[in-house]
Amino acid sequence: MRGGKFGEIAAVSIAFPGYSYESEASARWHCELRHPLIADLAIHHFDLMRMVIGREPVSVCCAAPRPSWSEFNDPATAAAIVVFDGGVTVT
Repeated sequence: MRGGKFGEIAAVSIAFPGYSYESEASARWHCELRHPLIADLAIHHFDLMRMVIGREPVSVCCAAPRPSWSEFNDPATAAAIVVFDGGVTVT
C-alpha cells in the first residue's frame, strides 16, 4: 500500500464487530477495564493503520457510548474518525 501500487490511499474503513470469549470467567476482567475497546483492542488497529498507511495521525474524533444494558463499567463500543498526514481518513 505504501509503495503506491494500488494508487493513492484516500480513506480506510475498519469494522470490528466484536470479540468472542472462550468462557464467562475470561470475559469478566474485560468488564472492569476502562474503555476496553479503545485501550485493549482498538490500539492494535490504530498501530496497524500507521504501519499500512505509512503516515502519522494528526487528529482523532471519537464517540464511545455505553448502553444502559451493557455489562461493562465503561463504554465497550466506539466510533472514531482518525485523520492522518496528507488527509488520509480512517473510520
